[in-house]
Amino acid sequence: MNDKKLNIRFSAVLMVALSLWLILESGLGIGQVLGLAKSHHALFPLTGHFNNPGPYGGFIATLVAICFSECFLSKREDNKFRLLIGVATVLGFLVLPASMSRAAWLGLLVAGVLSAVCQEVVQVWMQKHLWCLPVLLLVFLTVCAGMFFLKRESALGRLHIWHMECRIIADHPWTGVGHGNFAYAYGQAQADFFREAERSELAVRLAGCPEYAFNEYLGAGVEFGIAGLLLAVVLAVVCCVVLTKRNHPLGCGCVVFSVFAFFSYPLSLWQFQLLGGIFIAASLEALIKRRGHLSFLVLAVVVAFVFIYRKNTPEKENARQLFAQGHTLFLDGASEAALPILEQGARMSSDPMFHNIMGRCQEALGRYGEAEAEYWQAHYMVPSRLYPLVLLQELYLAQGDTVRADAVYAKIGRMPVNQHMNTMKELSRRADGNWRKTQGKDIENY
Repeated sequence: MNDKKLNIRFSAVLMVALSLWLILESGLGIGQVLGLAKSHHALFPLTGHFNNPGPYGGFIATLVAICFSECFLSKREDNKFRLLIGVATVLGFLVLPASMSRAAWLGLLVAGVLSAVCQEVVQVWMQKHLWCLPVLLLVFLTVCAGMFFLKRESALGRLHIWHMECRIIADHPWTGVGHGNFAYAYGQAQADFFREAERSELAVRLAGCPEYAFNEYLGAGVEFGIAGLLLAVVLAVVCCVVLTKRNHPLGCGCVVFSVFAFFSYPLSLWQFQLLGGIFIAASLEALIKRRGHLSFLVLAVVVAFVFIYRKNTPEKENARQLFAQGHTLFLDGASEAALPILEQGARMSSDPMFHNIMGRCQEALGRYGEAEAEYWQAHYMVPSRLYPLVLLQELYLAQGDTVRADAVYAKIGRMPVNQHMNTMKELSRRADGNWRKTQGKDIENY
């Protein structure tokens, strides 16, 4: 069998596999919406085989773009093949809106526009109707603005995360912070940001402790420096341009993937890693002008890399396990033994709870200065949380320092308390009770 026939057969097998994958994921999503299947997240009814509806929406959008393109660009005359692709496309479009993924829809929009612009008929029409370009641009910007205001708080949160990541890249432009160190670097950068000056209430409210970069390009910059960022951008652009220019069905999927990667964390999930390998294989095949064998080789290498990468990369669960282990030791009175375990976990996470429990360990050991430093670090990492300030207030009271305890209490009083969160209400009442004790007031019925 010559290379050309092998390539055609490989392409057909690949499209069938992707179509079946889309049907499987879409069917599961529909089942979850109808209550026939269990979601993988307690707060969201629709997640597919993912843990969150965001990546699920991005994955569905990527496969929908590929199958939709195949329907229009393919010259295959096999009716069964076209029927399979069509069914997959329709099911994908049915379930996509329920994911509420703005990044997925934006990726589809960009892919559709680029695919249309690459068509000769559209290019001729645009040359004769240049006045439409400003109108189309205005429509595109209006749609983007609508997506922004649809979930304004979430969009602003993304911007805050990107701001912190840019600060990290500016501090480590050449080497980055190293692979697997994103969460720790992010927590330190955010703590420095809020420690430097008094920030706005909005900035305080937006600050969190993300496990992912929510932008694969900036994430590459954080871990590997500017060179990593540029390499990620160049790789995405080259793959999109090469596949789109060839009118390859994978081209639209690659565009959706690349746009989605700007707002989310697809490369942290094996499904997207495999799709990325497919895009790279198809792009290399076009660039090197070879067929068939190269696709199999590249895909084999990518699959091997995915499994090796996942096996040797510390999972997010490791930090949670270390926290649970260290916290248990602290509760059992083994504070000295708990500290190194919690310190190890803190180097894998941006969650300030590690520093809260480390502070309590230090306090139990009588190291009040170290405990105070840990509580302040926890506060600056996520300044909207009351717990580290309450611990600080109680630390100062235990030392008999009512002046600093009252200053912390005043800071707590200026922080908004979400009345829908029982934990915040209880911590606020706890701080009030501590203050009333120092004032000699009766708190029995408080």
